[in-house]
Amino acid sequence: MNDPRAPMELHVLSAGAAQGLVAALAPRFLAETGVALRTTFGAVGAIGEKLMAGERCDALILTEAMIEELATSGRVGAATRAALVACAPASAFVPVTRYRISRAG
Repeated sequence: MNDPRAPMELHVLSAGAAQGLVAALAPRFLAETGVALRTTFGAVGAIGEKLMAGERCDALILTEAMIEELATSGRVGAATRAALVACAPASAFVPVTRYRISRAG
């Protein structure tokens, strides 16, 4: 029997790279919405496989490529997609020069 005092749950399937962010946001999300996050994290491919196998999912956090693949297969509604983070390509970053530090002596 479900406890009527228990918070509602939002089932989130997510790539492991977002685990720290989701964990940090979960308490505030619960406080502001009354909805607890029930999360499953893993490698992008493994999370895609869980979704394809029918695991319950209300929100999905994966790479754009995997979301596109799932949308093409009909497992994710194309109109429901939203970018959470946009990253610059690696070529946009300035390389760091390494310096050798030696002690006089």
